[in-house]
Amino acid sequence: MDARLEEPVAATDLGALKAQPERLIGLSMTEQFSFDLPVLAELQLEGLRNRFRDLVERVPLLARFAESQGVKEVNSIEDGALLLVPHTMYKSYPLAAIENNRFDRMTKWLDTLTAYDLSGVDVSGCECIDDWIDALDAQTEVRVRHSSGTTGKLSLVPGSVAEQKYKALAFRRYLQGFGDEPDAGVDDLSGLPLICFAHRKGAMSAARLMDALQIHLYGGDDSM
Repeated sequence: MDARLEEPVAATDLGALKAQPERLIGLSMTEQFSFDLPVLAELQLEGLRNRFRDLVERVPLLARFAESQGVKEVNSIEDGALLLVPHTMYKSYPLAAIENNRFDRMTKWLDTLTAYDLSGVDVSGCECIDDWIDALDAQTEVRVRHSSGTTGKLSLVPGSVAEQKYKALAFRRYLQGFGDEPDAGVDDLSGLPLICFAHRKGAMSAARLMDALQIHLYGGDDSM
């Protein structure tokens, strides 16, 4: 993520937002939901177009999917919809690789889903999927999130360390008030503990979010 994303930008500065649509996350909840629809659509399309250009040559799965769908560039939101891969793609690894502790094969499969190079990851000591996820955490910028496995097979979705920060910032926005509502919302969470009725550690999305909140909203204080 670009360091400029942390710099404040005015909601009226459409030039800056169009150049970096991801900076929308720095706006207040009121500003985010107060754009005229045509303006918002333009910002969303520019963000989609930028991400496609940045990732299509770096993520093998995206390159293959774009070719199969005949998408060479994004000119509309509908073009972006053509690039939405089926959820089964995140379950397309060979289950036998986990059962037989072949986490080298799992890493090779995951490498096709991310722009990060995972070819140098050492998984020789991994004896279970938790070991594999821990190895990825320790050796790379990738942070795998998995589903509950209620279908019998986990979905494994790669994220990144950089994304975690902005997930935490987005979470804080959810607690803000809207407009001039009196006494609505909370801007500063630093003194308010967060209670989550779930497992604290792990690689499911909720646990990953808790890690991000601990680091980026609570200064690393696990007691919060």
